[in-house]
Amino acid sequence: MPLKNRVYADDHSTMRRVEASPTTHHEYVRFRARMVLAGIGSTYVVCVAMAIWTAATWDAPHRPVIAALTAFALVGATIVAFLPAETIVRSRLREPFFLAWSLLDIGVITAVAALDGGAHSPTALVYFLTLVFAALSYPLLSVIIVSGTCLIGFVSIAAFVTPPVASQQPDGAYIWFFAVTLGVVAAMCMWQSQISAAQRSDLLRLSRTDPLTGVLNRLGFAERFEEELAHARRQETSVGLIALDLEGFKEVNDTHGHAAGDELLRWVATTLGALMRPGDIAARLGGDEFTVTLRDTGPEALALVAARVRRALAERVKATTGLACFPADGSDLDTLLHHADQDLYATRAAVGRAAVARR
Repeated sequence: MPLKNRVYADDHSTMRRVEASPTTHHEYVRFRARMVLAGIGSTYVVCVAMAIWTAATWDAPHRPVIAALTAFALVGATIVAFLPAETIVRSRLREPFFLAWSLLDIGVITAVAALDGGAHSPTALVYFLTLVFAALSYPLLSVIIVSGTCLIGFVSIAAFVTPPVASQQPDGAYIWFFAVTLGVVAAMCMWQSQISAAQRSDLLRLSRTDPLTGVLNRLGFAERFEEELAHARRQETSVGLIALDLEGFKEVNDTHGHAAGDELLRWVATTLGALMRPGDIAARLGGDEFTVTLRDTGPEALALVAARVRRALAERVKATTGLACFPADGSDLDTLLHHADQDLYATRAAVGRAAVARR
């Protein structure tokens, strides 16, 4: 594609936004993996409690079937315990997996409550645990589905299951109050899910964004660059990397103060954003060191973009660039960064020799 058609639009919002792909952030992966363990542990505790309750009430109807359902839940939790939790979390099927797990639990709870005589059964209280677990880590849509299924399950057993003993039939007030309480807890869980998601998003953004310029910091850049490499390997395309140093930046700080230096860095970030396409990545690695990453960009196009960057920045500051391209110059981030740095140093040395020769 000709360079002129690959628009580096005046839209730096994409560059300044930390595009969080949850499966790539280690904190998120560890958190969801820990939630798998929490789900397994809570299932074990509830199943043990249910086994004790079943044994204590063994003379009541359907206890062998309830015991079998309890064993089924234990076996299911044990199978999940042997699955690779982090692999599940990184998978695109993670939300269907977690949702299916919760819906299966709700099915077991509903079946046990129905066998125990309906809405009066204490096992209906386990609906609340399912809601709380979903609120802690599930996205809002999954929490809504879990909440709706819990409500449908309880209302169904209240409406269609008749206890074997007439005196155990709960009255309408009991059913109404239990259902309202369950609904309120469901609404609170949905609210908590939204709050948790917003907090995680903010923490991810803050931990991966340079607070001065708004572009990615070193951690955010490393994670995003790994995503670009993975994309390039899948699509068998290239990734271009520009390393960029500002010349004379220390003198700006020394002469005009750090406030002037900070303003210059912000201007550089904004200028880079105006030159880039949505989806390209700018990052500040520290001090006056920036990088620009360009998807589907080979060596020739990368050199043209680097020249354009230098011309744009020359309005206020001289910049030296170094280039590296995947896969020609390396297959991982460290190798490509080293190659770009070496190219930058070589360019700077060549410019210095040329300046001496002109004298």
